[in-house]
Formats: sequence, structure tokens, C-alpha cells
Amino acid sequence: MQRRDKTLVHELEWLREFTPATRGAASSLPPMDRERMLVVCHLNVKMISYFETLVVVGPKVWACAANPATTRDAVAEHLNDLGVRVPARFVDPSERHAARLDLTYPVFIWAGAPIKQGLHNRHLVCLMAMNTFLNVTRLSLYGKTVIVFGCGPVGVGPARHLGVVVEGCD
Repeated sequence: MQRRDKTLVHELEWLREFTPATRGAASSLPPMDRERMLVVCHLNVKMISYFETLVVVGPKVWACAANPATTRDAVAEHLNDLGVRVPARFVDPSERHAARLDLTYPVFIWAGAPIKQGLHNRHLVCLMAMNTFLNVTRLSLYGKTVIVFGCGPVGVGPARHLGVVVEGCD
């Protein structure tokens, strides 16, 4: 592996400790060694657990950035090291990020899956937001009342896990 930045190493340690359910899900997936998969997502650290889970069951996996602004080169390099083909980097022109494979097989749309709304949005995004907030601000909001913009699972989940009193949402 090329030189990993220290931030990614710390984030990977944190992911392994606090996201065991995602990696544990690999044991329930059928073997996919003859399959090919294209995953279009934000190429940030929270997605590494998903790719690690996929790689374990054997499909050939490609990753394309859903948004160039959320592409982290260190994550793309780590995914490449796992065997995931990641063609774009943060500094690449938008045309390269928009490049897609010619797919001749079914496409699974993650955004519409119930697990995306329940598990990913409410819990994984929550853990990442909580960790980032605490690391950046060094503040505790436990027991405080705050305004949450975006009262869906992504907005409410992190607030509740931080111990914030959430009013007028759900």
C-alpha cells in the first residue's frame, strides 16, 4: 500500500471498533465470486466497511464517485489495495468522475433500500457525525436542546446519540 495518511489509519481503527455489524453482515451474504458489481457512492471513510464486506464474498467490484467533492484520495487508494477498482480521484476532472461502465446486468439502487434508511442513515452516519463533532469541537451537547436541520434519520439519529433533546422531529 502506498503511504497511508495518519488520519485514515485512525479512522480505520475507529471503524473497525464501532461498525462490527456491517462487517459481520458478510457472513450472511452468498458467495459472489462470479459476479461483477459497480457501486456509485461517496468515496469517504464510512463506505470502507461496505467494500470490505463485498470483497470478502468475492465479486469484482468497481467504485465510482457519486460526488467528486466527497472523494477522498486516501480512501480510493485503500479501496484499490483491497482489490476494488476506483478510477477517479478528487483532483480529476468531473468527466472522469461521471464515467460509468457499460452495465449488462441488474443495478441495485442503494438509496431506495430500506437498510439505507434504517441502518446506514440512522446509525452509521450518526456514528461518523458524532465522532467528527466531538473530535473537532471537543464539546458535549448532552442534555442540551439544539435545532436540528433536516429532521430525517440523518439529522435526528446523530442528535439523539449525542444525548441532545430533539423536539418537533420524527
